[in-house]
Amino acid sequence: MNNILGVVAKYPEPGKVKTRLARDIGNAGAMSAYKTIAEMVLRRTASDKGDYGRIVFYSPSAMKGRFEEWLPGERLLPQRGRDIGERMKNALMDSFTFGARKAAVVGVDLPDLDRDIIKRSFLELDSADIVIGPALDGGYYLIGMKILFPELFRGIPWSSDKVFEETIETIHKLGLNYSVLGPLSDVDTVEDLRKFHFLKS
Repeated sequence: MNNILGVVAKYPEPGKVKTRLARDIGNAGAMSAYKTIAEMVLRRTASDKGDYGRIVFYSPSAMKGRFEEWLPGERLLPQRGRDIGERMKNALMDSFTFGARKAAVVGVDLPDLDRDIIKRSFLELDSADIVIGPALDGGYYLIGMKILFPELFRGIPWSSDKVFEETIETIHKLGLNYSVLGPLSDVDTVEDLRKFHFLKS
């Protein structure tokens, strides 16, 4: 498969996902929101014409059986790494090991993410070394490349509003050319749930 999309996902357990959101709506509510959004994102990013493959990189690694029940038919590989940077880097590395000529990685908490954005990211890699999709909170929701640049995942202040900015600085230092996709928002607050109509006002 020339193009592979890696999707980084946690198993929906109360108290283990969307902890910031859980402070407002409780662990069970946050888990339910995460599960609903993840299933929607997986439906909307499934390739409709076979122009890219997909691997779900799952966590915790001991829950492969539960993931097989939750997401039947998906290709599953465990996440590896101490932080989100290492996990994304390793997901891209595994995608290249599976034969990808272009690889991208995303999360599952972006309601507006769809296959058109994924297709565009792979098209942008025809001329760019890196493709990146900024998130409105200062992070990014997608990063893709044709060969692995591990430097992009080192020394980044993950879970801060400087992730996108510092990643772009690293891209410049490496002398790479890049393409920026349109910004998207994930769901971290009650206001985000209302904005995406997952919660009535």
